[in-house]
Amino acid sequence: MDHAMEQGTGEPFGAQRGGPEDAGGQDVMGQASGVPGDVLSQAAPRRRSFATTDPELVHDYAQRVFGPAVTVRAEDPEVRLRIEGIRTASYGIAEVLLTGASVTVEPHDVVSVARVLSGSIDWRRGRAVDRFGIGNVVALGDLDVGHWSRWRDASAVVVTMTGELIQRVTIGDPEGGVRRVRFTGHRPFSAAAARQWLQTVSFVTDSIAHEEAATSLLVVGSAGRLLAATAL
Repeated sequence: MDHAMEQGTGEPFGAQRGGPEDAGGQDVMGQASGVPGDVLSQAAPRRRSFATTDPELVHDYAQRVFGPAVTVRAEDPEVRLRIEGIRTASYGIAEVLLTGASVTVEPHDVVSVARVLSGSIDWRRGRAVDRFGIGNVVALGDLDVGHWSRWRDASAVVVTMTGELIQRVTIGDPEGGVRRVRFTGHRPFSAAAARQWLQTVSFVTDSIAHEEAATSLLVVGSAGRLLAATAL
């Protein structure tokens, strides 16, 4: 049955950035309160649940939720999509199952990191081509860089983070004139780094899924900063 619900409650990857270009730009609200601006801008997390076997609904849902930058196209007669997760204004964590379809992501302001749980994912970003299998941790998408993937009976835990969140963790102020962060690869630089990422995702998921903690802007915002810092 098709349904949707939202309710309140390769190469190793690291990051690189350029040097300062402009000393201007201040987060007056964050400075006045002593609390990071991204914490103040957070709202309570919202749960996301959707499932369908209708190719048109798969496409429409992707466009409605993720915007025109994301296109899901049926590649096989049988297509299935299921998403269960939680999202905030600047990051989200979801378990995604996708069968018989490809995903084209145009350049946009989101980083996505996935851990494959089942099946396999063929992936292409620029000249980089790879196939990910069970247990792999990978950076599917980088800021302002498009990519393509083909999900073959695959499921994965996918974490998305906005460019603003990444920039705040890196330089403190996303409008402070420093060049954008870029990942230098699409796989963790070590097994220890992959384990640290998985532990962080588990910790953040438990933290923001807890009803009382989810109402705390400090908890929600700090959890996002922890995710971004671990990814970098």
